[in-house]
Amino acid sequence: MKMTLATAQRYWGESLTTRPAASPAEILSRSGWIRTLGGAEAYLGLAARAEGCTTSTVNASVAVREIQISPTVRGCIYLVPGEDARLCLWIAERNSRRRNARDLEKVGVSAAELDTLGVAVLEAVAQEPVTTVALRKLLPNGLIRSLGAVGKKIGMTSTLPPALRRLEFRGELVRQPVGDRLDSERYAWAIPARNPLERGPAPTLGALADRYLRWAGPATRKGFAAWSGLSQADAKAGLAEAGAVAVEVEGLGACFMSPIRLAQPAPREPAVVSWLPAMDGLFALRQQCSVVVDPAGHDVAIAIFGGRGGAARLGDAKVPLSRTLCLGGRVVGLWEVDPATLKVQEQRFAPVPQGALSRMGTDAAAIEQIFAELGHGRAFSLDKDARLTARLEMVRALASE
Repeated sequence: MKMTLATAQRYWGESLTTRPAASPAEILSRSGWIRTLGGAEAYLGLAARAEGCTTSTVNASVAVREIQISPTVRGCIYLVPGEDARLCLWIAERNSRRRNARDLEKVGVSAAELDTLGVAVLEAVAQEPVTTVALRKLLPNGLIRSLGAVGKKIGMTSTLPPALRRLEFRGELVRQPVGDRLDSERYAWAIPARNPLERGPAPTLGALADRYLRWAGPATRKGFAAWSGLSQADAKAGLAEAGAVAVEVEGLGACFMSPIRLAQPAPREPAVVSWLPAMDGLFALRQQCSVVVDPAGHDVAIAIFGGRGGAARLGDAKVPLSRTLCLGGRVVGLWEVDPATLKVQEQRFAPVPQGALSRMGTDAAAIEQIFAELGHGRAFSLDKDARLTARLEMVRALASE
């Protein structure tokens, strides 16, 4: 089966085009887990995919753990629906198992020592969620052991972090954002009402591949491996287990799709321009901007993490830090917030049908309301006003080109 790039882009942007009223958990299940780095982006990513998804709605879902913070693919922290927590913990533990075992051997920490510490941790958090800082003060003196210079070298300064990770992977502890807010990386450790490992079907590579294809298809095997942290061999096995259907996409080559999604009607033409957050799943799921950016924007300067000066051509980037405008699955402009006023500004570098612009003012107002309620426009926890302003200047620069 062959598919044009334009058709593939409509599949990629389908969750942005349909935008039904839905709960945060439903949005994440339908369009994909959202990376959380302590900024406003989780709120923006959810709002871009459903009508009426406000900060209070999201925070309320966090409070009752309908959605939760969890380590998952590549060991990164994501916002996920509660029903996927088992799969997330499984793949995070699977991908880190060898490295964790090697690191613990280097510092001479045994499973028995971690289990002893773990018992004390569970006792300390039994009554209410406790932050890591507070937990250190609650535990008996001498129970947490410093791992010295060797531990510092590998990023494991004491026995507490691996003990917490061990309990988390077992589902005995969960991370609860302080204040139920997603715009920081401050978490408290809590005992869940029900162990997440007891929910849902047994996790497999096929289950992971199935979700990926529903969110990202048509997608390459290389893209699945890059997003998940799996080897090419494991990615191939997961796609086979999921019953992935081969599709030849213009400019991408061999891709795969979910057989269930392929059997459904093709996505309709996009009717709205979406305001995407930094590091949105549109990019993160495939680690390649060029296929989702209008050719007119390939030479546009955008911000990225790291790199020379933290900037790159949009067409060369993997996951942009700059916030983008998207029509379906095709990026057509940039936007940013003024940190002084918390008002948004946008600039398009590709033409957009007049009808698709009808909601831009309403959506901009909703975004500004999110920023106003959060009290900032940061994209991640260490973001600064100066960086926001620099990214805003990239948006303004488009107007003079």
